[in-house]
Amino acid sequence: MPMRRVEEVIRGQTPITLTIHSFVKEAACLMRDRHIGAVLVLNDEGELAGIFTARDAIARVMAENLDPTTTKLGDVMTPNPDYLNAGLPATDALRLLRECGHKYVPVAAGKQIVGVVSRWDFHTVEHDQLNAEKDIWEHV
Repeated sequence: MPMRRVEEVIRGQTPITLTIHSFVKEAACLMRDRHIGAVLVLNDEGELAGIFTARDAIARVMAENLDPTTTKLGDVMTPNPDYLNAGLPATDALRLLRECGHKYVPVAAGKQIVGVVSRWDFHTVEHDQLNAEKDIWEHV
């Protein structure tokens, strides 16, 4: 079976983006309406500045008792997130997600952000391959 690439996992995906000046309430509504767990945050030049996730909403907004209607994403996002190259093997992407503890990682083709992957985007083939590798290394 040929190894899938990240670009295959995100095929047809249009990343949801807002700016650093957008408010948390707008991001939360988009995430709810689109059934997604993260929004990419762009700076004034249209470049990736950060990612805003449900975890950020809880830890940085709700837990700090900030008003989501006046709090800007630029103040509560995760800045400068890791990102993946769209051409990477899917198992490499899943490995990064597992090792770094990320739930969501932006995907780039060159300098353009083309999607977001999450652990749940990967089917059991990649999970099974990583578990097999782990078993091999544990017995060496």
